[in-house]
This record gives sequence, structure tokens and C-alpha cells, in this order.
Amino acid sequence: MTGATSMSRDSAPSLADIAVGVSRMLQLTLERDSNAEGYFFHILHGPFDEACYVLEDFRVAHPMRENNNQAIWHQDGKYPSDVSPCHYAFQPDEEMRASIASRPQIDKLLADRLISVFLSLSCEYAAAGTALPAGREPFRVPREYDLEIKALILLGYLDRLGELVRWNNNISSIMREIRLWDESNDLKLPEVPQVPADAQHKARNLLMQNQRIAAIKIVCDASGMTLVDAMACIKELEKI
Repeated sequence: MTGATSMSRDSAPSLADIAVGVSRMLQLTLERDSNAEGYFFHILHGPFDEACYVLEDFRVAHPMRENNNQAIWHQDGKYPSDVSPCHYAFQPDEEMRASIASRPQIDKLLADRLISVFLSLSCEYAAAGTALPAGREPFRVPREYDLEIKALILLGYLDRLGELVRWNNNISSIMREIRLWDESNDLKLPEVPQVPADAQHKARNLLMQNQRIAAIKIVCDASGMTLVDAMACIKELEKI
């Protein structure tokens, strides 16, 4: 997960929606292990440990303290002796959303960690019948993830194809990190160097929506090709 060191402020509301989704999944899954004080036990629960730590690093979740409800967070991975990092409490949804959305910038690594735990939870640990598809095929958005999917589209990780959506190559490094993808999942565009990659991407999306004329126009406008050459390019894109 490399690239920019921080996300723009415009990304914060989308990341906030994803964080709220992670919090909800954690509370739903760990509900049976909550204690009388409302803290959720997470230790050795697969990606749930990392999800709690990520939300703590966003300062929207905190571990339990003995006889003290004041929130406290780790310092370089260390806690005071009265802290139980196995039990976590989460901010209410709107409070969590406002806290993250108001950040002037968010570390890119932290944002990637958040998206990683969201994908792990929703693709691999979701309740029966609610798992989010992790493949490259277009899919219909499950109702449970409507806000999170809209956020991922705004962040550039999903393309909307009419009523369907599809993961694009921007999510590749994160999918590989959590071992949901390997090299075979990367979308390979044909060698058409005179057509910019983003134009090829837009043209392919239009082709998947049966908008061939619009796809040809995209190629012509982006490359200056003649109509005949653009149609030949479209034929290559249709082979993918």
C-alpha cells in the first residue's frame, strides 16, 4: 500500500461512512461477547482485532479502563496498567461520522487499513447471505452496504455500471494485502498507447452498458483518432 502519504479533506466524509460500517459490523458480530458496561470483547477474533485498533487510531473507539469510563488511547502500542485492550467501546454512529469527517487530512496508511478491515469483515466474515462480492465481476450492491459502497465509489475504488458496480484496479494493492486477490485479478488493458488509460477505462465501462457509440466518442475525443481507428480500438477493448 504505497503512494500519497495523506488523503485529501474531501475523502474524510467517505472514510467516515466506512468507519461507521466497520463499527456496526464489529458490534453486531461481537454482541454476544459484550459486558455489562457495554464494551465488546475482541481478542483472537480474526480481523476484528485489527478493526478495533484501526478505529482506536481514528480516536473513535477506546479500550476499557477499570473503574474509569474516561477514554484513553495507546501510546506507541502501550497502555496504563488499568486498561483492558481486549474490550472496546465505540462512539455512536453520528458522533463517529462527525469526528472523522471533520479531519483536515487522514494518513493514507490509516485509510488503507480502514478499507482493508472493512473488506475483510464484509467479504469474509459477513452474516450468511450478506457477504460483499470480492471478484472482478459486476455485482448489485447489497442493501446492507449502500453507504459504504457509495463511499468507495467516491474514493475511486469502484466503478458504477448502471445498477451494478465493479471493483477497479485502484483497489488491487489492498485486495492483495488481505489475500482476496492475486495478480490474476488485475485488469489488463490492451496495448493501445495512443489512447490514455483513463479513456480506455471509461470506454470499457460504456461498453459494459451497451453504449458502443458513446465509447467510440470517448476514444476519438481522447486520442484524436479517426472514426475507423477508434472503432478498431473499441474492438480490442471488447475482447477483454
